Amino acid sequence: MYRPKQSNFPEKVIKLIYKPNWLHSHATLPTPWPLDEKRLRLFFSARDEANRSHIGYMDIAEEKGISEVKEVLSPGATGAFDEHGVSPCCVLEVNGQLWLYYLGWQRAADVPFRNSIGLAVWDEKTGKFERMSDQPILGPNSVDPFTLSYPFVMEEKGAFRMWYGSHLSWEQDGFPMQHVIKHARSADGIHWERDGHICLDVEGDDYAFSRPWLRRIAGGFEMYYCFRGESYRLGYATSGDGLLWERKDEQIDVGELPAWAGDMQCYPAIGFLNHQKCLFFNGNGYGKTGIGKLAD
Repeated sequence: MYRPKQSNFPEKVIKLIYKPNWLHSHATLPTPWPLDEKRLRLFFSARDEANRSHIGYMDIAEEKGISEVKEVLSPGATGAFDEHGVSPCCVLEVNGQLWLYYLGWQRAADVPFRNSIGLAVWDEKTGKFERMSDQPILGPNSVDPFTLSYPFVMEEKGAFRMWYGSHLSWEQDGFPMQHVIKHARSADGIHWERDGHICLDVEGDDYAFSRPWLRRIAGGFEMYYCFRGESYRLGYATSGDGLLWERKDEQIDVGELPAWAGDMQCYPAIGFLNHQKCLFFNGNGYGKTGIGKLAD
C-alpha cells in the first residue's frame, strides 16, 4: 500500500455544511462552480417523495453562509432516459455557455437501475438548465453495454476528454457492482468516441469505482473518486496522461470521522472558497445525512 509523507488535507477539518431540507430527502453529489473568489455555487440533487432525484443549487459565501436552494433541472418525461431522476456530475463553460453533464436514472425490472449521461445548458432567462436533447449523449453501446455513470469532462486543446463510470457486468441480485472508470474523447463535447479503455479497474475486494473528479497538477492529473469494499470510501490517484493511473488512496485519509460520515464517504468534488481548497463529499446513506466539507 502506498504511504505518503502527508495527506492532501493535513489539518483534516471536517464540517457538515448542509443537512437535507429541500424536497423529501438526501443531498447528494455536490458539484461546485466558482462565482468569484469568495463565493461558489454548489449544485446537488435531492429526492422527492417518489424517490426521484431533482437538481438544485445553493450559493455559499463564508461571510453570508448558504443561500436558499433553487431547482434547476427536474426528472424527464415518462419513458425518457431520465424519467426517474437527474443527478449533477460536472459543470463546464463552453463558448460562453454553462454546460451541465448529468446522470439520468431509469428504474429497471431485473437490475436496480439503468443510467445514461445527459447534457443541459444554462438559460439566463429562466435561471435553469435546459436539456440540449431529450436523448442521452452517452448511452449503452457495444463498449458500455449495461449502464453508465458520473461523467467528469475537461476541455483540452480545443477538444474534450471524459472520465466516466461503466458497469462490466450485473450480478444476479445487482450487487456487488463491477463498476469501473473509463475514458472517452470528443471534438465538440457532445459526440463521443469510446474505445473501452479502463482507467481504474476492479481490484481485490475494491469495486464500484465512481464519481471521478479531476484536476490538472504539475506533470499531469489528479483524480478524486470513491469506491466500495465493506463500504464506500474516498480514493485518490495521479496520472501523467489521464489514461494510466496510480492509486494513492492513503493521501485522502480524512482522519477521525464524525457520526454523519462514519459509515460511508462518497461522491467527492474539489472547489475553492476564499482561496481555500475544499473537498466536498457525502456521508452515510449516499447523502441522506447531507453534504460535508474537508478543508486544508
